[in-house]
Amino acid sequence: EIDTGGWDEARQVLWLSGHRRIELCRLTWKDIDLRARTWWIRSPEKKGGERIEPIHLKLIPILKRRRKAERVGPFRLNVVEKAWKKLKARNPDLPIRTLHAFRAAFATRVALAAGETAAQKPLGHKTLAMTGRYNRSTGLQYREQLEALE
Repeated sequence: EIDTGGWDEARQVLWLSGHRRIELCRLTWKDIDLRARTWWIRSPEKKGGERIEPIHLKLIPILKRRRKAERVGPFRLNVVEKAWKKLKARNPDLPIRTLHAFRAAFATRVALAAGETAAQKPLGHKTLAMTGRYNRSTGLQYREQLEALE
């Protein structure tokens, strides 16, 4: 069990969206359409550019709770950074070492479920080669195959 120290909501958003932490922190309420379940992601062109992405159903209640708190945006950078440091301090054996590793975990889950091409768009990658850098499924599958050998 991971002691999230109140950071669970930001972690879930990163885990279920695959967004960079800066993309999460740049969000304002004008960028989020809860009815249409979409958000406008703003990144530099070399990081995928601006794009509209669907919001995972599990994130809607989180965003609604945060909206009631009347914040400028759902997540501020200093809050996410501070909470991440707390999470790592409380859980020294946490397998994910960086916030950016959530993107790799997301890419791997999507690639395993629907293929690498499906992971490319939500990550904002222009090429499959870049998505491949994030996809850890090949290594996981290789390990499973090795362990299956007798």
